[in-house]
Amino acid sequence: MAIVLDSNQVRILCDQVGKKTQLLSIDVILPPHVLAELILWGKKTCLNRLCTLRPRIGLDHAHVMSALASCNEDEIRTFRPFPSPTTGNSKLYDQLVNALKGPSQRHQRWATDLKAANKDFCGRVKKSALDFRKYIRDEISAGKIQGAYKVASIEDAFDAFGKGPHSFIGSVVIATLSEGGKRQVVINDHDRLYGAVMANPFVSGLFKIILFYFLSYSRMWDHNHQKLNFDPTADRDDWTDMTVPFYAVPGDTILTQDKKLCNAIASVYGTGNLIVKKASDL
Repeated sequence: MAIVLDSNQVRILCDQVGKKTQLLSIDVILPPHVLAELILWGKKTCLNRLCTLRPRIGLDHAHVMSALASCNEDEIRTFRPFPSPTTGNSKLYDQLVNALKGPSQRHQRWATDLKAANKDFCGRVKKSALDFRKYIRDEISAGKIQGAYKVASIEDAFDAFGKGPHSFIGSVVIATLSEGGKRQVVINDHDRLYGAVMANPFVSGLFKIILFYFLSYSRMWDHNHQKLNFDPTADRDDWTDMTVPFYAVPGDTILTQDKKLCNAIASVYGTGNLIVKKASDL
């Protein structure tokens, strides 16, 4: 069992480790976007304390998608979002481990660039939510969806928007792996490519989390799930939150107190598959 850290729990976990030495043996996973926030926040004490836990730093999703583009079906199905000599980015992530001992100017630039990309993403999601609403209207107009469409579960939503490479999520997957057609992908058959991606528990979970947030941004949850609807804001970095469960598998624990992320995890992974706690509960 591993523990995956959200930004809001790092300091608390470090305090807990100081009180409970048995926590020194836990398997800690540090998402790269969380590491970037710690660097930008100047949390040197937290970084130093994390260093004693020897955390694994996950691959950024952009590097994952680049690696997947060069994989065959079996390799995609079994791919894990952690650095290895075969990913081509292992040296970069070895250098990121050194950031825990003391961030260099290079680490600062990396964190700044990553955060800028996140803010750019968050600035675009409002338009994306409007595009998604248009997609729904077009599907209704074409008779593919009946009535004023609302969803009650991620399973309902995936049935409507995730069946095959030509679905809404399918098109997002293909566009992401191919970088909008600019990157060559080894698997030319989109049905086979999409099937392999959605068979990978890490990667399929990420795209379902993305679907959850788009449903929330578009206020498409039904009247029994109104609490899941919320508006995107350009000053809130939802992308960092969205990537946290990307590095977990069933049985792992995610440390977070972000309500939106907790709701997303429960909706996408189901109760009990991924354990959600606060660091103070350890």
